[in-house]
Amino acid sequence: PKTLKSMPSVVPPALWVVPGCVYVSGQFNERVEPLGEEPVVTLTLWLPARCITEASVKSRAAGRMWLKSLQVALESPFFGAALAGCRWECAFFTTSPYEAGMRLSFQAFSDSVSSFATDAALAIAQHAGPAPEDLEL
Repeated sequence: PKTLKSMPSVVPPALWVVPGCVYVSGQFNERVEPLGEEPVVTLTLWLPARCITEASVKSRAAGRMWLKSLQVALESPFFGAALAGCRWECAFFTTSPYEAGMRLSFQAFSDSVSSFATDAALAIAQHAGPAPEDLEL
């Protein structure tokens, strides 16, 4: 067999703890146990966003608050999906001093990953952040 040369990539590898992760929210700290022969599938989307590397302290704090509120907002609606082995992750990364982005990852058994990823991505996109009354001053 012919060995393929590995090309460097700015997209963060794999899941869970990755160097360069600025903030993360989701369920990837939970382990999914395979059910019989049903394969687990992971879908990852990389959304470049250079503004993350240039963000002020105030913007970074706002991003962290958004991710924490996202975690709280999606816990209840996706509780049943989590019990069924479905997981999601939303993370901001800096891959170099000049490159950054957001990674969306979804993991589920092969028969449900497409519907779960669609539902979770829609919920993430519709999340506006914490309500003003939820913020402590």
